[in-house]
Amino acid sequence: MKAAIFSCKGLGDGLISLLLSSNLYLNGFETDTFHDNLDQMQTFFSHLSIKKIPNEDELDQILKYYDQLFVSYDESSKFIMKLIKKGKENFIDKVFVLNPCPSKKIGSQP
Repeated sequence: MKAAIFSCKGLGDGLISLLLSSNLYLNGFETDTFHDNLDQMQTFFSHLSIKKIPNEDELDQILKYYDQLFVSYDESSKFIMKLIKKGKENFIDKVFVLNPCPSKKIGSQP
């Protein structure tokens, strides 16, 4: 089984995403964690694959390639918002949206 974890931009969000990736890895998944600034952490997480957020033209390939996708809700990322929209339209059973917000009253997250 292959899993993709797409993180929000923040460093803390990225580290939480790596913990999720590590847990999935320990439970038999091959994981790819996507975050634009975490590649420098690769030596600390040598058992995990850390990649940059891909281009929007790769959305279809990504959605078909992975068995499970965990996506942190991030309105500031066009890629993330398109991934969620397309994933929920076409692959509802394998796209899970994570809401990193501590309260429904903060921001406009669902």
